[in-house]
Amino acid sequence: MFLSLGEYGNAKEHLEKALNIRIEIGDKKGEAADYGNLGTLFHFLGDYWPFRGCAGDWVKLGVAKRHGAVLGDAICLNSSLPCVLVDVVRCKMGKFSCCVPGCTNNWRNSPEKKFHTLPSDAKVRRLYEKLIRNENLKLNAQHTRICGDHFPDGERMCRTQLPSIFPWTATPEKRRVIEKHEVPSTTKKIWKGLEACELRSEDVFAEEIENNVSDNEVPVSEDIDFVVCIDQACQTEDFRDLEDLKAKIETLNKEIEALNKENEDLKKNIRETNSKPKFDIEDYKSSDEDISFYTGFPNYDTLILCFDLLKEKAKNLCYSDKGTTHFDPSYNKPGSRRKLSVWKEFTMVLLRLRLGLFTKDLADRFRVSVSTVSSRLFMRKELEPICIQWPSKEQILYYMPPVFKSFYPDLVSIIDCTELQMESPSSLDKRSLCYSSYKSRTTMKSLIGITPNGVVSFCSDLYCGSISDPEIVKQSGYLQHLNRGDLVMGDKGFTIQDELASVGAKLALPHFMKGKKQFTKEETEHNKKIASLRIYVERYMERLKNWHFFDRPIPISMSDIASDTWIVVACFSNFLPPIVC
Repeated sequence: MFLSLGEYGNAKEHLEKALNIRIEIGDKKGEAADYGNLGTLFHFLGDYWPFRGCAGDWVKLGVAKRHGAVLGDAICLNSSLPCVLVDVVRCKMGKFSCCVPGCTNNWRNSPEKKFHTLPSDAKVRRLYEKLIRNENLKLNAQHTRICGDHFPDGERMCRTQLPSIFPWTATPEKRRVIEKHEVPSTTKKIWKGLEACELRSEDVFAEEIENNVSDNEVPVSEDIDFVVCIDQACQTEDFRDLEDLKAKIETLNKEIEALNKENEDLKKNIRETNSKPKFDIEDYKSSDEDISFYTGFPNYDTLILCFDLLKEKAKNLCYSDKGTTHFDPSYNKPGSRRKLSVWKEFTMVLLRLRLGLFTKDLADRFRVSVSTVSSRLFMRKELEPICIQWPSKEQILYYMPPVFKSFYPDLVSIIDCTELQMESPSSLDKRSLCYSSYKSRTTMKSLIGITPNGVVSFCSDLYCGSISDPEIVKQSGYLQHLNRGDLVMGDKGFTIQDELASVGAKLALPHFMKGKKQFTKEETEHNKKIASLRIYVERYMERLKNWHFFDRPIPISMSDIASDTWIVVACFSNFLPPIVC
């Protein structure tokens, strides 16, 4: 079996054991079979030299025949024996030299060495050619041989084994063997004496030495001299050395403690640095210009004021899609802790709205995954009741600029509609519903109302782009805030005189031509006044659209939170100084 697997070393070992057993039990036929199998093994190895002295083996085969075992049976047990015999004869007649450059082994000076033929396998022969480095090497010649000195064990164990020992290869040096030596008994005694001298008094030390003397059967006179010598050494140099060593050890321990503390501080700083977001609004709090650029707020103090309105309820925000926006404060929220603090989440939302950054960019800035960057805004419920309020008539009149007081003292609101581009729905019905004939694309539409001093007092939800201005006034609930005698200023598209009359309010509109060739002088002056005052609501629309989240079309996937986003931006804009002074 080992011969079939190519494990020639194991095969040789077991065949030799089997041969010895057969010789002991006198099995001549089995002995002849084992000799035949050994011959086959050496034939596979290309090693014919063992057969130079095997004449006696063939005689044993004859003996086996005389004892009832036929030689033909032994040869039939392994049909390769005649071939082996021919190779042996050739091996005895050949005069070979090693083909390795620099190797002087040949049949004259090294007759006891084994000279192996090159393997018949073409791949193995090419490897031999590379390893031997002989330019004149004849691979296919019968007389080309390599001696056993180029193999680790002095012979080739199988035909696929490659030579590894050459004149140009360095022979590995043997490592020094470390031997364990017994410590002399006198040295052991000295060490024992030193330890006793450090820890015990002279009386106890002398008593122990006497016990050791009795146990070890040492003469009393020699041990007395030894004790005196040890005692003198301990009283002089050893004690001083011991004190110096203790002082050094104490100093080193203090240095180790200081280094360990410094190491822990550095690790803590590294952890904080790695966990700290790449962007931190705290780095720009001293610059009002940078705060306005990144957040839309005029300064850092105003930003903190807005955050204080939200932080308590923001701690219990629910980011699931189950319709619940907040947890109960006493409820222990399940799952892992929030990756970002409430302050970091707040600044991240501001960056998303103010700069229109993508979620991937925000995730990289705050060192979180893209899925952690939530696209939902749950700040409308907290901000809208505080930041967007309909003031009383007295408050409007108190803060009304002089230019409005002189022309329209009863004015309470200036209204206008704005449209935001959205992605085109796939459904034809919804696409037609959202299509704006004014913008010639699909849009979302909102109604904005500002006070005379330029503060948002009303902001509607976003409606489909096809809705008209009078219809959005009816559906948004704007009329509910008006009282009898209030004046509303609008554009030509707001033909809502009847709706306002139902609540006792009036409408200030520019005059229409209505078939006239030109306006009268009074109509022209009236239109100029309306246009000069309505410009403030146009400027406020521009302020809202400076939040670059609305620069791109609103995705269909965000249509359910588009109104919340728009109203939150309107709330943030009220933290800016009024447009009209």
